Amino acid sequence: MSSMLNSLRSAKVCGIYLVLGCGALWAQNLAQPPDYSDPAVASAAQETTKSWQAWQRGDRDLERNVFEGPMADARDRIQRSFSAMLGYLEKRKAYSESVAAYIEHYKSDTPVRKPFVTIETVNREQLELLGANLTNVQSRLDGLRDSPAWVRIRRSVQADSSEITSVQSARRSELPIDLPLSRPEPPRQMSAIVYRDSERQITELLSKLWTHYYQALDDAVEQKPGGAQPLVSSSSVAPHEALAPAPEGFSGGAGPRSAGLPGLEALAGTWRYAERSQQFNGVEEPRQVLLEISVEKGGTLSGRYRAILTDFDGPHNVDIALHQVPGGKNPKELRFRYKGDQDVEGEFTVEGPGASGIDLIVAHNGGAGVPKGREIVTRR
Repeated sequence: MSSMLNSLRSAKVCGIYLVLGCGALWAQNLAQPPDYSDPAVASAAQETTKSWQAWQRGDRDLERNVFEGPMADARDRIQRSFSAMLGYLEKRKAYSESVAAYIEHYKSDTPVRKPFVTIETVNREQLELLGANLTNVQSRLDGLRDSPAWVRIRRSVQADSSEITSVQSARRSELPIDLPLSRPEPPRQMSAIVYRDSERQITELLSKLWTHYYQALDDAVEQKPGGAQPLVSSSSVAPHEALAPAPEGFSGGAGPRSAGLPGLEALAGTWRYAERSQQFNGVEEPRQVLLEISVEKGGTLSGRYRAILTDFDGPHNVDIALHQVPGGKNPKELRFRYKGDQDVEGEFTVEGPGASGIDLIVAHNGGAGVPKGREIVTRR
């Protein structure tokens, strides 16, 4: 009994409280983010906390129930959970933008002195948020340990969890170490630019973690050889809209409707090149190719492409943001433009999907750090 009490005491870390339920530890509470005594920030912080709590309440017993009922109901439940997660991230973005605006308009000589935003305060709050989400996803995995899909679902978030752990280490290294005989370091004020960039990184990490988790859970429920249809990646689409039947003449998977571009929704999701499959055309086989495509508001596509590509100058680490270029004549050929290391624009074309996945063509003007090539990627 004493060992159990000690374990529960040690589980209270950074404001995260854990309780025992359904065979897994569950992240119940997350402290409200700081409001810096500003009404606008306080309102956004409250909305963020409400959204987090609503997401957590809706997901209670999710992993146990989705394998017990009809598949259609399970798909609907997962989609709603996914949408709730996206809703929370939208509230988090609104909160971070209110904090950034507060930083930009902060004046130290105002009659009513308000606290300024420090690097230490931001790092501690972000560490708590990342820790809560890692604890949350681990508790879900513990609850799925007896499921045949446990290994596959765990692997789906392994890389994301490791990336979050690395960011946590970086954040901790920026916190001052209080030594008994040393003078405490003065708080360091954070600029709006640095704050926005740090919040963007946190949001991206959490979005990837939970997108991969929910998609892997959906794949396990549907048990299709090629995986389930991708979950809707736009929070502007309600869960019942995401699962509604497609209109006549419309092809493609789940996703917001793209007017005039039939079938493009089937491209949304995560795609990976299978190394040593020899499904490429270039100087050398690419490595660690990962393409993520999402549907934005209005039906346009955006994405991110990461890979190690080799040309005659050697290997290049490629990590580029992709944005759809409007006005394409062929709806099956999406053109993206990016800016590489030398700020050179180029084209990134996606064709398909075909029987093996989608054909991915990388073309550039030369010198952009993205070697020309082509590889076939399949849905992750």
